[in-house]
Amino acid sequence: MSNDNIKISSENNLRESIFKIEKNSKVLEKSLIKLLNIEQEDLEKIIYFLYQSVYSNNLLFELNLNMEEKERVISIARIIQYFLDLKLRWPATISSADNAVKYAKNYCAIDRETFIAIYLDIHHKVLSTSIISYGTIDYAYVNVKVIFSYALKYEASKIILIHNHPSGDPTPSPEDITFTEKINSLAKELGILLLDHIIIANTYFSFKSEGLL
Repeated sequence: MSNDNIKISSENNLRESIFKIEKNSKVLEKSLIKLLNIEQEDLEKIIYFLYQSVYSNNLLFELNLNMEEKERVISIARIIQYFLDLKLRWPATISSADNAVKYAKNYCAIDRETFIAIYLDIHHKVLSTSIISYGTIDYAYVNVKVIFSYALKYEASKIILIHNHPSGDPTPSPEDITFTEKINSLAKELGILLLDHIIIANTYFSFKSEGLL
C-alpha cells in the first residue's frame, strides 16, 4: 500500500470520526431540548455543566436558569453519575472465565435459558454486552446473525458467549457443542476471536478451559 493510500485512509477515518461525533451531538441536543423544554440558546451552557459535573464527579450549581430547570438538569447529572459509578464496579476487562461469570451472572434469568454475548476489544476491554435471546427452561433459540451483527456494530475483536442452564447442570449438550463449533468457524472467517463459551449453572463449564476451543 502506498503512502498516498495510507494518507487517504487516515483522512477518511478522521472524517468518519468527526461525523459520528457531530451526529451524536445533534442527538444529545435534541434529547435535552425535548427533555428539559429549553431554548436552543441555553443548550451550550447546560451541556458544559453536565460535562463538568459528570467528569469532575462534582455537581456545579452556577447555572443561570430558573429553579425548576436547574433541578431537572442537576437530576440528569446525578443519573449519569450513578450509572457511570455502577459501570466502574464491573471489571473493565475480562481476562478469565471467572471474570466472565461474575460479570454475566446478573444477566441470566433464573427460570429460563438466557443467551448473552460479551463484545471486547483487542485488550479484552468490554465494548458492549447484549442479551441475544431468552428461551425456555432447557432451550434457547439463538440467531447467529444477531451475534455477529453486534460484533460488527461495536467493531469487536473478541467475543465471549454465555448461557445458563436453569437445571443446575452446566454440562454442554451435543447441540451446545455443535453450535459453539459453528460460531467459532464463522468468527474466524470475520477475523474475530471467540474467546470462550461458558455455561453457567450451579458451577460453570468453560469450553476454553476444557480444551474445546
